[in-house]
Amino acid sequence: MASRFGKAISNGIVFLNVGGDHYATTVKTLSCERGRGSKIWKLFNPDDVKIFSREEYEHHHPQHVHADQPVTSNAHLTEIPIVIGRDDRLFIDRDGPSFRYILHYLRTGEVPRDIPGRDILVEEVNEYCLHEMSDKLQDY
Repeated sequence: MASRFGKAISNGIVFLNVGGDHYATTVKTLSCERGRGSKIWKLFNPDDVKIFSREEYEHHHPQHVHADQPVTSNAHLTEIPIVIGRDDRLFIDRDGPSFRYILHYLRTGEVPRDIPGRDILVEEVNEYCLHEMSDKLQDY
């Protein structure tokens, strides 16, 4: 899988840029059982990743294409367009601050109770199809 994403994944570490916020985590965290079936899980399931040519990607996602960036996407499966940025991070065009709590959940299975911007987090969790996390958020 590392070769598909270039330097964005190195020795099992994934370097992400989510909405401008930088994160480093592991493939193991992003593909853990808590996230099974979510868009994030599908993104890091090697059988589900498709590399688009620049022309294919520009046709389907013109708003995400920037000059001089290699294009990698599996949007046909996950609806999360991925671009490898100039800084060799996987760029996900979603809310960056909320992703912190999503990573925390994937790592621990816990959802903090007092979260600033909770409504945005709920929206992001639903967008990523993290159903168990969504249920926990509704319990609070």
